[in-house]
Amino acid sequence: MLDKYAIVPIAACVFALIVSPLLIFYTPSDSEAVLNAVARPENRIFWPAIFGISVALAVQHPSRLAKLIWPPNIISLLAYLAFAGASVLWAFSPVNSFVRFVQQVMIGISIVLPAMLAARTADIMRGLFLCFAFALILNLLFVLDGSATIVSYGSRGLVDIGYQGYFGGKNYLGECAAVALLLSLHEILYRGWRRVLGIIVIVVAILLVFLSDSKTALGLAIICPVLAGLTLIIRKVTRISPAIILLCLPLCYIVLSHVSNFNIYRISYMV
Repeated sequence: MLDKYAIVPIAACVFALIVSPLLIFYTPSDSEAVLNAVARPENRIFWPAIFGISVALAVQHPSRLAKLIWPPNIISLLAYLAFAGASVLWAFSPVNSFVRFVQQVMIGISIVLPAMLAARTADIMRGLFLCFAFALILNLLFVLDGSATIVSYGSRGLVDIGYQGYFGGKNYLGECAAVALLLSLHEILYRGWRRVLGIIVIVVAILLVFLSDSKTALGLAIICPVLAGLTLIIRKVTRISPAIILLCLPLCYIVLSHVSNFNIYRISYMV
């Protein structure tokens, strides 16, 4: 079931994943405008509108808002946004940084607030899966048409480094396929057509991850399920909160990288 609260974050996902990239693909702007996506008119219209809808829905039902329980991952996200806002003070271009920060706040609130206010029976995960599945099918058509990322490598000239679909680069397609793969793993837990469609999307997602030649996306597609499984096993054995378990990972990395040569650059080189 999808209620009016659940429709808002799914609409935001559809816009960011399908509508906006397609508009950029078919109506390209100059390079600066593409990099600074907030300058495009569709972003100036959509995100303030969806933000206003989210706030209006929350104001209509203050009792739901008052009963909200803020989980650790949402608190961490809000802390990150606060730090991002503080970074405006030491940014090279405070005005541009502030505009980007406001946009991120609108995006965050438009997704998080309605999703938390939605009824527990609302199947937001299925809505997100269908959104990513549709995006993958569309990208597969673009990939078959030869939409690739071309870069210049000095004496080697122009080089094809991977397919990008209708996105602005191959890594975007890889990230989309990796997330779709993770959502598909959730879908195959159900019976019937949900499982069948989940298996089909898994095949398409794996194909696009490799065709995009995105190493980061491939790593995330492999690491995330393994990490999630290990976290749940540790949680079941020790009764420790998953938030604490995941928080230990970056803390251990920081300590280990300071006392040895094991750091992100070394990991990247090994991969």
